[in-house]
Parts: sequence; C-alpha cells; structure tokens
Amino acid sequence: MMKTILGSSDGMYELVQRRDGSLLLVIVCGKIGFFELRLPLNESEMGEFQERGSDFIHELADDIIRDPNHYVVRHKQDIDGVDT
Repeated sequence: MMKTILGSSDGMYELVQRRDGSLLLVIVCGKIGFFELRLPLNESEMGEFQERGSDFIHELADDIIRDPNHYVVRHKQDIDGVDT
C-alpha cells in the first residue's frame, strides 16, 4: 500500500511513499493525449525535498511536465503495481 505524502491542487502530480519507504513522484504529462510518469526520487532529490519541502517537489513536477522526454528514462512502471 502506498501513502500519499503530497499532491498538487490541480491533480497533475502526487508524491507517494512506497512500502519500502522510498518516494515516487507520479506526474500527469501531455497536452492533447495524457500519460503518466512514475519517477523514484534519487538521493539528490530526496535531500532537496527534505530541505525545501513542497516547493522543491512543485518545481520538479513543473520541470517534468514541461520536458517529459528528459525524464522518461527514469520512468518506472511496476509490472505488479506501484505499491511494491
């Protein structure tokens, strides 16, 4: 089971905590057709989140929404679901 830590007011992203304690940023991208990217936060991003909180996550989500192709390599799809 995952626990929502932070969500955007417009529903475009959500930060969730997985059972193992890692954080996953789930972002809705696209202008005509929508798709979802699931990105585990790396160590640097975890540090920024701990230091700056929701401001950092909002900025990161905005960057991803503006240029999802830059982040698609980090996209993580769980075959058995995202609550692993």
